[in-house]
Amino acid sequence: TRPLDVWRSTDGGDTWTAVTAPVPIPGGLRYVGGSTVTASAVNPDLIFLAAFVIDVRGDGLEVSYGIWRSTDRGASFIETDAPSGTGLQYYGVAASPDEDLYYAFGFNDLDQGIIRSNSNGGSFWEPVTSAPNRGFFTGTFDPTNSSVLMAASLGSGIYRHVVHGAEWVPKNLGLTGGG
Repeated sequence: TRPLDVWRSTDGGDTWTAVTAPVPIPGGLRYVGGSTVTASAVNPDLIFLAAFVIDVRGDGLEVSYGIWRSTDRGASFIETDAPSGTGLQYYGVAASPDEDLYYAFGFNDLDQGIIRSNSNGGSFWEPVTSAPNRGFFTGTFDPTNSSVLMAASLGSGIYRHVVHGAEWVPKNLGLTGGG
């Protein structure tokens, strides 16, 4: 296997089928790979992939990042309308356990790093302007309170956010080391 491929199992992991493969593009090949796969708890047909795209051409490589979405349980993926121009390198996606709400995490040169998709099945994304000006790698919803999102930042620890609110509170008590 190539490390850039995305694979799918429909039998609990007994067998696997490649979903992505190199795709011919003008003058080269395109590879799509993922860093995180997240399924929607509300709609089992929806699966999200924090992905990177590598276009290989005779004149070099071009790397871009995006959020890709499957509406057929992972049989195929298409790139979503994640905000362009942010330069975010996406590394994680979190799906709310009980509503059509998704957060994606990443970072760019300005350390900005969270976008959100609300009530549209993840087809349109917008920056979360209330989030701290930090890069984020991943996040998850609190399993005992689905209105609480915990996000892991790059170099600044963990932040707690009440969904649909504006506050992001550092929650680092007991964490030691790199912050």
